[in-house]
Amino acid sequence: MNKNTIFWILTAGAVTLLLLMLDTTISNHFLSRDAAAEETNFSYLPVVLSPKIYPVPQVSGTITLSGALCPNDAAYNAKDDLWYVLNTGSSDVSIVRNEQWAGNVWVGGRPTAVDVNQTTGYAYVTNLPEPAPPASVLPNANGLRPCGDPNGAGRDPACISVFDGSNRLVQYDARYEPFAVKIHPATGIAYATDLDSVAYLLDGSNLTAEVRLETAGDGISGWPLSIVHDPVTNLTYIMSWELGNIYVMDQTVVTDSFSYRGWGGYDIALDVKNGYFYIANSETDVDGRPTNNISILQRGSQTATPVWTAAYSQYVAVNQTTGFAYVTNPADQTVTILQNGAVVKTVSVQKDWTDFAEPFDVEVNQESGYAFVTLTNVNEVLVFQDADIVARLPAGRRPFAVGTDNVNGITYIINRNSKTSYDDLQRPYEECLLDPTITILR
Repeated sequence: MNKNTIFWILTAGAVTLLLLMLDTTISNHFLSRDAAAEETNFSYLPVVLSPKIYPVPQVSGTITLSGALCPNDAAYNAKDDLWYVLNTGSSDVSIVRNEQWAGNVWVGGRPTAVDVNQTTGYAYVTNLPEPAPPASVLPNANGLRPCGDPNGAGRDPACISVFDGSNRLVQYDARYEPFAVKIHPATGIAYATDLDSVAYLLDGSNLTAEVRLETAGDGISGWPLSIVHDPVTNLTYIMSWELGNIYVMDQTVVTDSFSYRGWGGYDIALDVKNGYFYIANSETDVDGRPTNNISILQRGSQTATPVWTAAYSQYVAVNQTTGFAYVTNPADQTVTILQNGAVVKTVSVQKDWTDFAEPFDVEVNQESGYAFVTLTNVNEVLVFQDADIVARLPAGRRPFAVGTDNVNGITYIINRNSKTSYDDLQRPYEECLLDPTITILR
């Protein structure tokens, strides 16, 4: 037997012995680890959930709001699984359950805005004065008559109503004309604005504060049309359409006021994660006033950046996951898309030059991630994913507002169902038609 053969025999034996020893060590290690896992109950891996991917929404149904006239706003109550649809033409609120109309509740005047505390289920509805309800309207189960009731004790036609589910619990008289309402995400307090530069604070069903907004140099009125809460700082920002100011509130105290470098601010939205405020300016042709249609602010700064992309803008909404913001520009037939405080692009909503689509309202379904823009003149709705149009869907007559169910990813398109008519002097006016509809997208 030569040396090479002896060498390989000895080497093979050594390797075999080494492998046996290694196998024993590994086995003991894993047996020890398994025993320890059984004792400490750590014998599992964490479950990582992937976000649900929603397909491009499609029309899945229609709801008829019997007896209603000219709906203009909607909100979903996740706690009670119902929708509120405000009807300015019939001075009531339609209740929708299980994708079916469930009745109309009188509130009086012209209901204007609604928001819901998703924890308590309380909903808050503002309404402008007039028209007063007919004397035939009876009190509800709580003894409440509608705002402006001709049989009531001298009530002003304007008020704020508090709903618990479909039950209208209480109403509060307003100083002048309550308009916008938003729930603070941290405190659950409802903030409602009055066009006479007042903010009302409601906790549950109780009106807890009435706060003057304007400073000594501002004068009265102000027309605060929009509210946004910052859950990072817990501050509230209320935007004046008439004065070009933003009022900053810390709970019940107005702590600051400054210019947003725009005029006729109609809507404001906040990218919470990145700290950018986007303002849609609707009055850009007033002599001596700013002409930009968009203003951008950053959290912690009072210096707004003016942006020009269209003649004027109407509404703005932000995707809180991606940071994309969408601004509607009705006269230009465009939507401006922004991200991280800068314009990404402005896109046309027209099929061709004869398509006067008139983009109006915009909302983002925070669950599905899609943005929806109503095209009031062509009875359609655009669907955006990030910065791109991914669908153009049919809606009912004059799609006016967008409501979002941010739990189940369902979107309601509120169709106003109206037409332009003319009086005996040939002056145009909006004529509300009976039984408007909701287009369901999912």
